[in-house]
Amino acid sequence: MFNCGDKDNAYSIYGGGTFSNNFGLELDYVDMGSIDRGGGTTKAYGINMSLVGKVPLSPTWGLFGKVGTTYGRTSVTSTPGSGVTSGDEDGFGLSLGAGVSYDFSDRWSAILQWERHDFKFSGSGRDNVNATTLGLKYRF
Repeated sequence: MFNCGDKDNAYSIYGGGTFSNNFGLELDYVDMGSIDRGGGTTKAYGINMSLVGKVPLSPTWGLFGKVGTTYGRTSVTSTPGSGVTSGDEDGFGLSLGAGVSYDFSDRWSAILQWERHDFKFSGSGRDNVNATTLGLKYRF
């Protein structure tokens, strides 16, 4: 459905907790942005819950991976005859992610991560939407 060249800004806001030094749970809102196609706009967003596994590489650097589910909503508009089906869809799909973190202090970290969310789209079934994000994390 989407080409690799279809890009927009994406963001997420999340919170979570850890239940050991290496495992935690995250709940976040993801907005994958929108793209122009078929004379209209395609948008994807949702709520995600993921199990996160962390591995320290040094006192300041770490790797993490996550797997979970996203309850996603999509909205597609298009012009007649474009070959793109308009409509709204929602449902659960698989989510995956991996990244690296750098701890500035005991409370602040920089996060670089890649995520893939499986969304349902009108007329085409399910498609993966990927995002690479750079962010800050604050620990209470």
